[in-house]
Amino acid sequence: MTSPLLQAQHIHFIGIKGWGMTALAQILKSLGKHITGSDVNEKFLTDAILAALAIPVVESFHPDNIPPETEVIIASAAWGEDNPEIKAARARGIAFYHYPQALGEISQLKKSIGVAGTHGKTTTTALLALALADLGKDPLAIVGSQVPQFNNMNARSGKGEYFVAETCEYRRHFLNFHPFGLIITNIEEDHLDYFHDLSDIISAFKEYVTRLPDNGILVACIDSPAVKTLLSELSSNPRKVLTYGESPEADIRMVNYTVGNELQSFQVQIGDQLHAFEMLIPGKHNCLNATSVIAMCYGLFYAEKQDQLFSTLQQTIKNFASTTRRLQRLGNYGKALVYDDFGHHPTEIKATLNALKAFYPERKLIVSFMPHTYSRTQALLEDFAQAFSDADEVIIHDIYASAREKPIPGVTGDNLAKRIGNYHPQVKFLTPGETEQYIVSQKDQDALFLTIGAGDNWKISHSLMNYD
Repeated sequence: MTSPLLQAQHIHFIGIKGWGMTALAQILKSLGKHITGSDVNEKFLTDAILAALAIPVVESFHPDNIPPETEVIIASAAWGEDNPEIKAARARGIAFYHYPQALGEISQLKKSIGVAGTHGKTTTTALLALALADLGKDPLAIVGSQVPQFNNMNARSGKGEYFVAETCEYRRHFLNFHPFGLIITNIEEDHLDYFHDLSDIISAFKEYVTRLPDNGILVACIDSPAVKTLLSELSSNPRKVLTYGESPEADIRMVNYTVGNELQSFQVQIGDQLHAFEMLIPGKHNCLNATSVIAMCYGLFYAEKQDQLFSTLQQTIKNFASTTRRLQRLGNYGKALVYDDFGHHPTEIKATLNALKAFYPERKLIVSFMPHTYSRTQALLEDFAQAFSDADEVIIHDIYASAREKPIPGVTGDNLAKRIGNYHPQVKFLTPGETEQYIVSQKDQDALFLTIGAGDNWKISHSLMNYD
């Protein structure tokens, strides 16, 4: 029986400005569906994508926003049953999907590869989609950020047999996905407003892996201790498993890593063969993300492509320009270099700051961080406090709250700044406006200014690019 989603001609998106929602809207529009949407009136980076797609968006939530001819509703997982449009859709009996469920429906159409992990999903998904395109596979893809090589869209409407999507562990959403292949980049504690502990998170990933078919493929980073624990629990698994990482245990091992002159170089060792790669974006972790893509393509296509495989991947990886908000170089403001990044977990912050220091060792690194969610800030407070050692100056903002939680007494951006001050000599608690003015005063310095976080402090760095 064909699903209502795939049969429908008119689909309405509630919370359409989310990255995944915008990408899914693009995919469904490419399949000939008529798309409408609604969301809050706050401006997001996805507004430009929706405008380019000519998808009408009402910037409010009201039952009247749902067109009478609507056959299917797709709602962002950020909105609960108290949303007035969700209530109205339920009352009208319209076929209803939350985003992870709709993504799962699409995943049944193709050989679908899910990218999962606490960190690195967006970059890895974009790079894998580009690699499959360069290998002539014309993939369908959903990415959680704009990809310059997708004409600054965050989806690719390919006609080939493969579908690539990043898949999130929060509330076990990825269990809606029907994977033919999986990449697991790492597993760490996160989303502790839902998961009990690390063991609970590992159990969710284990359940996800069991959704692979017997002829499916799992690519997993053995450098991650929690991934190693997961793999040890899959010893009798019949599926093809390829491990990657710097560990000598890895099937596909990253070796001989160097960085200098704004270029990263590394080799991938498979058996006794070495293959050389270069990346023009910062971050050793991005070389590991690239290694996961090499491993997946090797597992899927080596018999078919052989030597052509590595030469194609060398070009894909060197040409990769990252994605919006993933170690994104925005340009220069005066003599200062400006970057923006989505990192919102202590491990991501450490990796990003380390990457920028390695690329630009002579520049003063000024970091603006907006914490995301009270629960994450509370659960990882001490890790956040110690995550900024590579920064020369740290600026902290108020916590960017999630629609899914309420404030926690004592958990504030100001208190986080004070805690960071126990480990770092240069910490300020400022508003975004104060921060922008401070960077304006630094324009004649050889500085590197980074906005980082899952909140909206990205507007500071983007504003500087248009500052008179």
